[in-house]
Amino acid sequence: MIDKTMLEQVLSSYQADFENLAKAWLAAGAFSYGVRSAGETLFQCPQGAGRSLLGASVPIISDGQTLGDIYVTGLAGESVDARLEAEALFLARLIELEGELENLAEELVNNQDQLIALYDMVHSTRNLLSVSDIIQGLIEVVSQVFAVETVFILLNLPDREPVLVQHPAPLADETLSILAEQARRRSGYFLYNSTLATAFLSPPNVDNALAFPLAIRGEKTAVFGLVNKLDGPFESPAIKLMRAICQYTEIQIESALTHELNVERAKVQTRFQTEMDLARRVQMSLMPKRLPQIPGLDLAGFVRPALSVGGDFYDCLLQPNGEMYFTLGDVSGKGMSAALIMSMTRTTMRNAARLLSHSSPQAILDRSNEALYDDFTEVSMFATIVTGSYRVADGRLRYANAGHAPVIYRPVQGRARMLEATGVPLGVLPQIGGTAISIFMGEGDVLVAGTDGLNEARNKQGELFDYDRLLHLVDALAERTAEEILQGLLTAVARFSQGLPQEDDQTILILKRLKS
Repeated sequence: MIDKTMLEQVLSSYQADFENLAKAWLAAGAFSYGVRSAGETLFQCPQGAGRSLLGASVPIISDGQTLGDIYVTGLAGESVDARLEAEALFLARLIELEGELENLAEELVNNQDQLIALYDMVHSTRNLLSVSDIIQGLIEVVSQVFAVETVFILLNLPDREPVLVQHPAPLADETLSILAEQARRRSGYFLYNSTLATAFLSPPNVDNALAFPLAIRGEKTAVFGLVNKLDGPFESPAIKLMRAICQYTEIQIESALTHELNVERAKVQTRFQTEMDLARRVQMSLMPKRLPQIPGLDLAGFVRPALSVGGDFYDCLLQPNGEMYFTLGDVSGKGMSAALIMSMTRTTMRNAARLLSHSSPQAILDRSNEALYDDFTEVSMFATIVTGSYRVADGRLRYANAGHAPVIYRPVQGRARMLEATGVPLGVLPQIGGTAISIFMGEGDVLVAGTDGLNEARNKQGELFDYDRLLHLVDALAERTAEEILQGLLTAVARFSQGLPQEDDQTILILKRLKS
């Protein structure tokens, strides 16, 4: 009969293993990981973790009984369920093995030496984490349990070097090969006695042998064997004891392999996160550290990728002719690919602005599209961009819009309105078309250029923030400074999203002509 106490016992005995499993889940983004039974939390990492709306759990079923469940919070989906099911099965097997070991102990009460050796095997190997250490530890303990000439384990996984450990006397290669092959052919075990007639090739220098195939990762990739028992042939008690040892060995090796895999995944995750953090710092360094100080013009800018890096950018550059060049763009997609194309686009646009400092914003777009079109086509991407120049003397704003929205103009004496695109996005056609448009900004007029991470932000009901909310919000904020307008927009979008993760990059550039 298996009960909750057995579950608690296994969790206590294998606490280090479950802490390693928990660390792997936390590295994958989970809030917490644990095991419950009858409403009571038996194991949780981290301790005192709060509840999450997102999560998954799988029942732990052993011997037809549901003992509890294993759960994770902060993650969900088919892959999460599959992984939890595998770990629940693993825990159930541990529980069943503990039960079998207890039953076995009752059968061996008359054999004190074997019982002590079996106990030592379980407790001396349960905290070992590497495959080689586990195999070495098992070999040493089993050598004390059975009076034999040789104990061996042969592990041959396809993705790693073969492991062979023998103690105390090594076997000849031919003998080892025959025993391993015969064991792998069987669903149970291979028992050999030289005094009996056999239908297979007899291993040389072997009087008796007992070998079990071990199923590792679902395949018979290991063999655990005993050769030349000194006090007679292998009989039922020895076979039953060895079967239990082999089952324990399978679980220990599987656990070690899982631990090694989780450690490697954690290393990869850490290395990846480090690289992404570096990429984020590099990308953020491409954004203006300080906006130009333009007499009579108030500027504010902000970019926040949805992931570590993204495809949004903005730029401001004071030209030799005294005009201020600005641009804001959104490369299709998210993540590293968008970030790489973004850096190319930003650099190309800035170089074109410097080279064509006396030309119109449309000429800068045309030159940039000519330079980038083949690269965009190669990766099936594009970029929407608004670029322009501001003349301090009279407030003239010239702009060209390559398929970008939202771009909002709010005159001091009117309502906020969208400035429509003047051409197609960069990378769509060899020539993007369109012409530059001029606006004379009056004192107090505001230009707001943003990316679709603002208007396409969603709330929990699936509603979009949309353009109308943006227009009304710009009207409401227009009397404030550029920085206050920017912060007001970000705050409103965040409040609307109700704490949901940011789905797309969010970038804003504000130009406001000051009153003299």
